[in-house]
Amino acid sequence: MKSMLFPFRDKSPSSWIMYVRMIYVMLALHRFWYAILFGLLFLAFPAHLAPQIGYVVLNFVAIYYAQLLALVIHESGHYLAALMVGEKPWRITLGKGHVAAKVNFFGTKLVINTVMTAGMVHTLFQNHRYVKLRHFFYILAGPLANLLVGALCWLLVPLSFSVSTHINWWGIFFLMNMLAGIVNLFPFKVKLLGMKVNSDGLQLLKLPWKNKDELLKSTILEQWLLAYDRIEERDYVTASHIYETHSSALDAHPEQKINLGLIYLKLERFAEAVTMWEALLPHVSDKLLKPSEAVLYNNLAYGYVLLDRLEEASTYINKAIGTKTGLPVVQQTYAAVLIERGQYEEGIAILIKDTRSNFDQSSLAFNAMYLAWAYGELDQAKKSAAYWSFFCESKSKLDADTLFLGNRIEGKLAARLAIHS
Repeated sequence: MKSMLFPFRDKSPSSWIMYVRMIYVMLALHRFWYAILFGLLFLAFPAHLAPQIGYVVLNFVAIYYAQLLALVIHESGHYLAALMVGEKPWRITLGKGHVAAKVNFFGTKLVINTVMTAGMVHTLFQNHRYVKLRHFFYILAGPLANLLVGALCWLLVPLSFSVSTHINWWGIFFLMNMLAGIVNLFPFKVKLLGMKVNSDGLQLLKLPWKNKDELLKSTILEQWLLAYDRIEERDYVTASHIYETHSSALDAHPEQKINLGLIYLKLERFAEAVTMWEALLPHVSDKLLKPSEAVLYNNLAYGYVLLDRLEEASTYINKAIGTKTGLPVVQQTYAAVLIERGQYEEGIAILIKDTRSNFDQSSLAFNAMYLAWAYGELDQAKKSAAYWSFFCESKSKLDADTLFLGNRIEGKLAARLAIHS
């Protein structure tokens, strides 16, 4: 039953089938398999125009994979440029959506997400010498890498731009790199991981007017990054200690109070977290907080779910959805609020969709506990029991806030279905 509810999932996190599922989602095969099959069938069809249609379809699919490689080339340009100018990148993020994998890449954290359509290299400069010039090269290196690869394709490979006679990989790869290089040089903002991020072009445009201190790593910022790493490793006590040691700097860095509130949630200090976040609301449009607006609203909604105050939870999750950031965690919180309010079928639809592209055990367990509750209320005892079983098997890997909700939901399930952990 569990394998049906969580496709390709195995108890062992190192199971090969988990990696197959990860690759399946990251390569978007769940979106393109029908197009690939459609194209191949047309290639085999004897009618005169059928092969041409087949090639057009397959070349359309090739655009996605060429764009994916162009993204990797672009971020590799930033990464290599950082090393060339004597700096060490802190983090490389590839893609949006759920986290598929986190690895240590030569001392830099590499985070690979499930929707491979955007990326970012996070580098904080430490050396004062020629900082603007080095920063200029670092920013320019991403688009430049794409343009150089495009130029090499033009010089070394006979290119054609037909899409109806063959799978035109090199032509598409050339175009995607040239497009990535040119478009990123335009000044605009893009939403990534719930934040508005400046394009390379906009960063270059603003660079001459930036103060040198803005481009350099400060001691306090280094501490915030260290705390963020501890949060990701679920070492909330150490993260809390870092914030307590530097509490005097929090007023100058109000965005860090969002992370500190998250730590409070994990330490079961729910009311403190909500109070801290509520105090940020009058300043949500300020320069430092605006990029994290969706996260703040979502966290408040989740905090109010923990406090069993559903009216406030509904208000803030609707605000989070209104920012249109597309953060998966916003959808999860929205589903939880719907189920808490008795809208079981709507909540189930969201969580089932989320589960298909989710790899994190604790996040899946959160989905499972609410799915168990919703299916229980809909008198679908078999599904409810299967999801609850998955949640119980995951308990050792869950944080205190999820376990708190699980205990509350268990009482509702026990009364209806006689389910016990």
